[in-house]
Amino acid sequence: MHAEIASGFAAAGFRKAAGAGTWPAYPNTNPTRILCAAVHADDGWCGFVNWWFRRSAYRAMTPSYRTDMATVAAHSHASRHRQAVRDAVLAAVLITTVFVLVRRHGVWPVLAPTAVVAAGAVAGGITTRKGAGWSGLWHRLRQRYRANPVQMAQEATLFAFVVVLGTWFALSEPAVVSALPVLGFGALAAFVVATVDAGIARAWARIVRDSQRPLRDLAPSPPRWLADRLEPLACPEDVNFFVYHGSHRFNHTLVGNGEFVHDWQISVDIGQGKLKKPGTFDEPGTFEEREKPKLVDIRELHEALRASAARAGIPGLWYGYRTYADGRFRLDDGARPDDRPCEPPATRVSRADRLDSLGRADAQQRTYLCMQIANWNGDLMVTLFVRAEVIAGILYLYSKVYVLPGIEEPTLVRELPRHLPEALGLAMVTGCRRFIPLVLWSPLRSLAFLADPVRRWAKREYERYMIRRGSHFDFGGRWSLREHFVFGQELEFNARDDLMRDLYVLESRLAKALKDHLDKLDIDTSAIEKTVMAIIVAQQMTFNAKNIKIGGDGRAGDTVHNFVEPSSTSAASANTAASAAASTATAAQAAQAAAAAAVAGAAAGSTTTGS
Repeated sequence: MHAEIASGFAAAGFRKAAGAGTWPAYPNTNPTRILCAAVHADDGWCGFVNWWFRRSAYRAMTPSYRTDMATVAAHSHASRHRQAVRDAVLAAVLITTVFVLVRRHGVWPVLAPTAVVAAGAVAGGITTRKGAGWSGLWHRLRQRYRANPVQMAQEATLFAFVVVLGTWFALSEPAVVSALPVLGFGALAAFVVATVDAGIARAWARIVRDSQRPLRDLAPSPPRWLADRLEPLACPEDVNFFVYHGSHRFNHTLVGNGEFVHDWQISVDIGQGKLKKPGTFDEPGTFEEREKPKLVDIRELHEALRASAARAGIPGLWYGYRTYADGRFRLDDGARPDDRPCEPPATRVSRADRLDSLGRADAQQRTYLCMQIANWNGDLMVTLFVRAEVIAGILYLYSKVYVLPGIEEPTLVRELPRHLPEALGLAMVTGCRRFIPLVLWSPLRSLAFLADPVRRWAKREYERYMIRRGSHFDFGGRWSLREHFVFGQELEFNARDDLMRDLYVLESRLAKALKDHLDKLDIDTSAIEKTVMAIIVAQQMTFNAKNIKIGGDGRAGDTVHNFVEPSSTSAASANTAASAAASTATAAQAAQAAAAAAVAGAAAGSTTTGS
């Protein structure tokens, strides 16, 4: 067991961070504003955000950069309670309506229609969960019948005939006619409740989206147990110890930073000293003499690179050391079951522990020098991870580049009404469209809300049992909340330009800092500048060869794509994909050739200077 892993998981990893007091004031960044408005306007976003905060009691929460997690949690919690009040009122309306019908007509005349309506509600719920909904069903029907209008006319006529026949049969029964006033009053009450709820939700979303006040002041505080979990994540930039999910993040372990787009490395022979000052013909033998190189200290090198980032003067630049550890690592396999710690991993370790692990490459833990640039009020995050190692007399400096774009506003937030008449009309339309499924599912949602503390307690006890019995419990986080909502997006043109600009500035600074530091140690650095320029050229060609898409088949950062065998009916699309792949491969080969030529030219220039 390595000392730095033990210090990360034992000394700090399973204890709450000390001194994490009151949350600091956080600006209203675009990701925070969009998430807070979306959880009020969209029930789907609210449900996912609430699930994300409650999914585990002991797994790490991956921070979302430039996002106030506590504010998002507070607004999602408030929106969830508003929905609970709505469901309770609708459940009361439904139960009252059924009770009155049973008192008037008995159990059996009410049981059959209730069973039919319940089956329809279940089918509608399954359809909604699969992402169709009424709007999705309408779009699919329009695409289906656009090419065959005759079929649309036949099926519409059949549907109208069935509706008319069912209405005539229902109105011919006296029991149905006598039940219509009760059903009408119940439907009217449910419609009013759904309309008021839709109006309140959109009003809160508009207030949050357009408010100039701190968003944290517009919502009540989250519950105590959630506030304790979010307290270490109050300022995401201060988090320096990350635990990733080892079973799901095997491609890119640097969680929370978005999509991996490029990597590069520079190798320098630190055993070769720099050339002495060239002599004259009167002093033969001085042309090939070299200085004796000094030893390279990895800590000093990283500190020199960090100082160069500090002097860069780039707006929105953050720099520091971050440690990433595998969540499958167990603290002490030989400990007694009752002695195993049942605490979530902490988010901070001491600076000494981070610097100690800079020069070692372990399977469970790595420390990187991180430089992160926030553009567009937090909408575009460019992160550069740098790490240096000395192996067999060769200094390897390698880097990984990540990009995290902004969250796109959902349609309900983007199309919020601007005037009161428009808001009232839209609320009535939404209430008319949603009051039937809302009132039918309200009892189940109310019971689920009441059972939420019990479910959370049961899940916490189950995870505690898995930890205590010595199972391979993974403490790591899979993705951040912001990464989830940018999944599938493509980096736009301006964002790609800013990405290349930021990388050019940072990499040029790093190359100069590396060259200056090695020059002080009398190490030959003649090929570094040209190598870095070749890296930048190859980088730009790679970015221009294809669009940068966030995420693959997993989440943002996991770029594993399943291979799909093209069918015989899609030959054109297969040929298009093949030509695109060929052009991408040609661009990549050209980039590699340019890099190789630049490195060869640098080596030739170094030889010429030495001779």
